[in-house]
Amino acid sequence: MDPSIILATLGGATLAGILVLGVMAARIDNARRFADLVRDTRHLRAVSAATPTPARRRRR
Repeated sequence: MDPSIILATLGGATLAGILVLGVMAARIDNARRFADLVRDTRHLRAVSAATPTPARRRRR
C-alpha cells in the first residue's frame, strides 16, 4: 500500500482517539462536579433546617 494512505489512516485514528478521550474526560469531570453540588446542597439543607420535624404520632 501507499505509505501516505497508511499514515493518513493512523493519523485519523489517533485524532479520533484523542477526541473520544477528551469527551470522556469532560463527562467524568461534569459528573464529579454534579456529585459535589448534590452533596453540598444536602449539607446546606441539613444545616439550615431550623428545627427538626416532630415525631409522628402513633395510633393506639
